[in-house]
Amino acid sequence: MAQAPERDFPVGHPAAVDTVMGSPAHLAWERQHQFDENRRDFPPGHIKAVDTPGNTNHIQWEAGVDQLNPHHQAFTGHSPDRAAAIAEWNADQAAGAHESPVLKPVDANVANAALEAKRKELGVDALTAEQHAEVIATLQQ
Repeated sequence: MAQAPERDFPVGHPAAVDTVMGSPAHLAWERQHQFDENRRDFPPGHIKAVDTPGNTNHIQWEAGVDQLNPHHQAFTGHSPDRAAAIAEWNADQAAGAHESPVLKPVDANVANAALEAKRKELGVDALTAEQHAEVIATLQQ
């Protein structure tokens, strides 16, 4: 028994060979695949749709500013109380922050010799991280 050939396009598609334009199958396909671009900008009931009562199309939207809450801080959206609290916390953190000191560069050959001497002094094959840091710290002073 022979199989039916595979369809290139679904029933009702304008490019299908058996589609009759205007037939119920064609109209159903068109309804299902209707292209709404340039008919509506937003779906019915959307706050920016022209026909929605109370739409927000008249509001000028500036970058970072919530026009529905203009008393909030721009870009963060924090209320004035929260923005003041964050600024105070940041100032407290900045007061306690200090620049890290610039460490003196250490010659790799000198560092390797000092590390080797420390390994021989302790009689071990490898130093712990604390012992290694101690040797380098003495070289950087």
